[in-house]
Amino acid sequence: IDELVDREMRVRLGGGFAGDRVTDIDVLDCLREFIDTDACLLDTLVQNGWITPSISRTMTKIAEYRQDTHVILDVPYSCINTRDDNERVERLQEYRRDKLRIDSSYASLYADWFEVTDISTQMKLAVPPSMVVCGVYAFVDSQYHAHYAPAGKSRADLARFGVNRIINGALPHEFRNPLSQAQINATRSIDEDGIYLWNDRTLQRLESSLTFIGTARMRNALKKRMTAVGEQYQFDPQNQDYRTAIENAVSDMFEKEKRAGSMSTFRKEWSPDNTAREGVAGRAYLRIFYS
Repeated sequence: IDELVDREMRVRLGGGFAGDRVTDIDVLDCLREFIDTDACLLDTLVQNGWITPSISRTMTKIAEYRQDTHVILDVPYSCINTRDDNERVERLQEYRRDKLRIDSSYASLYADWFEVTDISTQMKLAVPPSMVVCGVYAFVDSQYHAHYAPAGKSRADLARFGVNRIINGALPHEFRNPLSQAQINATRSIDEDGIYLWNDRTLQRLESSLTFIGTARMRNALKKRMTAVGEQYQFDPQNQDYRTAIENAVSDMFEKEKRAGSMSTFRKEWSPDNTAREGVAGRAYLRIFYS
């Protein structure tokens, strides 16, 4: 028995008389706290069930502004609340196409809600996908590397995160493919084997390397580390010693990434934009290319 959770609360809450429901405006107001990169360190922004297109788009805009964060987005329960596979796919596609309208490599959308068991109360709960998927992302970061896909049998076995089943069942292969083409990540259930995240798509419509969540999250991690390098030497005189220190720090960082297998090659060059006027203004530009 958890004495804190199970005890009867006898606390008078001051300052109000009749509580109001939390609205989208309240949530959007709170999301502003995540904009400041100094005040809030962030790798992953999780929707956690507050599912409206305006909130989803705002979260994505925050990630695009920060450039160091990936957003995990949910679909409304109404999209999956049917046992007809065709109808479920149509609802999901309609939500993605007509309501969500996001085109970004900084966000991913997951299709299936899950049943999990609350370890404190042993109650079975239906939860939106982001509540489970964020655990997969954290597991990948701690046991593998940001460039690995948070999908498949090796890393995205959902039994590890307390999932009992997929609400209204898993979609068969022929229905998961149309969702993948619409940048929606579905879940695969293999009989007597397990339940797995089985797709790795960002919400970027144009096919490129940033179509894949692992690549997009790797880009974010590099941005964060390169920002730290720049800030380390922020107010040093822009002489040759400054440039050498920057180059060495960047080379060390990217060599580690090569050894980790996240990239094959990289090169760096000081930009022609480094004019005397830019130097007087305290600005320097280093271009880094990697594959």
